[in-house]
Amino acid sequence: MYCHPNTARYRLRRVEDLTGRSLHNPHALAGLSVAPQAPQAD
Repeated sequence: MYCHPNTARYRLRRVEDLTGRSLHNPHALAGLSVAPQAPQAD
């Protein structure tokens, strides 16, 4: 599936804006990558 480079940049910037974390920070990036795999609290 094709995605224009500007679209990818925009979406990554939106992730940074919505989460308040920089994707340039390795610790923040690691946290964001494991978050979808974490079990939900009831």
